[in-house]
Amino acid sequence: MRLPSLNIRRPLLRELLIFAAFLLLTAIMTWPWVLHLRNAVPDTGDPYAISYLLWWDYYQTFHDPLNLFQATFFYPYHYTLAFGEFDYGVSLLFFPLFAIGLRPLTVYSVAAFLSFPFTGYATFRLARTLSGSIAIAWVAGIIIAFLPFRFHHLAHLHLIFVGWVPLLFEALVLFARRRSWALAAWLGLAFFMNALTCTTWLILTIIPLCLSALLLLSRNNAWRDHRFWLRAGATLCLASLLLLPFLLPLRRVAAEHGFMRTPEEVSKYSAHLINWLAPDERSRAWRGFGTAGVDTEMVLFPGLMAPLLALAALLLTPREERKRADDEKQTTLKRILLGLLDATAISAAIIAFLTLGFDVLKLKLFGHLLLIATGPTRALAFLTAAVFVRCLLAYPRVLRNVMSGDRNLSESFNSVQRSELFGHAVIWILIGFAGSFGLNFFFHKFLYDHVALFRGMRVATRWGMICYVGLALLAGLGAQRFAELAGRWWPRFGKPLAYALIVAAILVDLHAVPLQMIRGEADPDALTLDLKSRKMSGGIIELPIGDRDHRYMLRAADHGHPLVNGRYSFVPPSQKEIEQLVANLPISDRLLDILEAMPVSYITVHQGLLQPEEREGIQSFLERGVAKGRLRLIKSFPASPTESPGARDDLYAVTKTEPNAVSE
Repeated sequence: MRLPSLNIRRPLLRELLIFAAFLLLTAIMTWPWVLHLRNAVPDTGDPYAISYLLWWDYYQTFHDPLNLFQATFFYPYHYTLAFGEFDYGVSLLFFPLFAIGLRPLTVYSVAAFLSFPFTGYATFRLARTLSGSIAIAWVAGIIIAFLPFRFHHLAHLHLIFVGWVPLLFEALVLFARRRSWALAAWLGLAFFMNALTCTTWLILTIIPLCLSALLLLSRNNAWRDHRFWLRAGATLCLASLLLLPFLLPLRRVAAEHGFMRTPEEVSKYSAHLINWLAPDERSRAWRGFGTAGVDTEMVLFPGLMAPLLALAALLLTPREERKRADDEKQTTLKRILLGLLDATAISAAIIAFLTLGFDVLKLKLFGHLLLIATGPTRALAFLTAAVFVRCLLAYPRVLRNVMSGDRNLSESFNSVQRSELFGHAVIWILIGFAGSFGLNFFFHKFLYDHVALFRGMRVATRWGMICYVGLALLAGLGAQRFAELAGRWWPRFGKPLAYALIVAAILVDLHAVPLQMIRGEADPDALTLDLKSRKMSGGIIELPIGDRDHRYMLRAADHGHPLVNGRYSFVPPSQKEIEQLVANLPISDRLLDILEAMPVSYITVHQGLLQPEEREGIQSFLERGVAKGRLRLIKSFPASPTESPGARDDLYAVTKTEPNAVSE
């Protein structure tokens, strides 16, 4: 009876030790964050709002789960949790922390910190499963865990909690190899959790996973295996049915409020090549390198080691021992087809280049219009298709040399020397890199024009994470090639020394210590505690409205009442109208009409957050309301320590909604 027990525990212990190693690396690479997990945040914007979302997911699950999406911000709108990412997959994992009484901001900080070892370990598993190499797995896991992209998005918990993407990929690989019900169930669970954690990753992984699935079906001869289709279909359909209560509200609010991204919005967050040279400001090794002053979301530089190692995987691949027929005889039909593909690719490249300098390119012959092009998009599409089909049939001779003698794309993907990892890595790199250019390249533009899912996406540069997954895998393979080369030069110590130097270089390349964080407001202030004790018939609006709304959302997790304010992916019209009314001095009495109609019970005024001109305008508006009997000053409180010293917070009641509110 002991041996089976040991056989179970040893793999579990091994996996726990690997995760612990990534945890230790995270503490080192993000020092001194681990010492301040109670209240350390990168800024006071999205982390505050996401802390509220985590709390709401937990609170509503145990109080009214059927109304999960009826969140308390953006009052009086309904289904407001569906106005953006709902983060349920992250919150679900950290329900125990809420249960023992940790503050929402603390749960956010712990979750963000653990996203690093979780993502690193998940990628480690994927690389190990694909390659069978522990060394490749360590290199890939370390690269993906500490990418500059992840530090750049430190405030976006759902984006950095990306570990379910490689776990879903690994689950697909494992199931394609051995089509058991247990592995099918794991595939369905990974798919479910990836979708619950981040709808962005749900959408962006569809295409690369489908292409990888085709490669896996071919490699594992699973096309005709009914077990693959039956078991995968059953578990994925079940996971999709379980996701419906989470996804239908997204569809509902999109239809009701017209939540679609305009081409102008998407273009703003579509990358150019220069953005792939833009490092995050937290990067100690590359700060100041590349383009400066880029906007948020436009930082894509992955460090230097990952691209170099990936290039090594291409160029250092050993040639196969079997003889290759470089001068293989081709049929006449194949030669003609290859010639047509080459001609199509060259023509498309020329047309794409020429259209860059013309609004409309027209080619005429003897007065007859042969071609009209208004941009490079279609030409680039033809170029990509022609090159892909050409490489699928046969590489050009010059590319065959680069690919170490492989005759075509299929041979490269299925090369024993390159490992199964190679083909998948190339697929993910190409798709992610092409997608990051958004409307600047035909790939995402086609999806935006023809697939409704992609019209709800604003930030095309997030395709970069798909590219990074492939880049990390290929970099791990490149590290193995370097180590094998070093082992030939120095048989005894060359290989381990090469791996040690490569890992050290990666850590230096990606390090961000000392990581700059700020102290967040984990605990509620006096005003929030007072609001929590009050019963009210309507909601609360907090002034000034706008940039401080993230803070008000965090405090809404403490008082639990409906809140007019909010800051989320989509902002409703009422919020925009109120912001405009408050910004136009003197403030119109229409604002009072709107608040009474909502209805709003209380107005809070944070004097320490107001600029002098704002303070004067808001005070004049409040005094008019009090004079007309429509508002009543209830009480003043000492302001939060983060506001101006000596400032106060004022609480006003809207008398139409709260006629019995007593001035204290």
